Amino acid sequence: MTSVAIVDRTVHQKYGGPIQRVSDPAEAAAAVAFLVSPAASYITGAVLDSNGGNTA
Repeated sequence: MTSVAIVDRTVHQKYGGPIQRVSDPAEAAAAVAFLVSPAASYITGAVLDSNGGNTA
């Protein structure tokens, strides 16, 4: 593993992902509220990743 990979991993662990901050519970709640709202009535079989880019 190179030193760049070690630094990248450390940043991701410390700040919760590529956006370099930990999420707020209200952000997760907003995603859930959208999914149960009429605005999401046409969404089927999709995954909404609310993870700050950790799977990017």
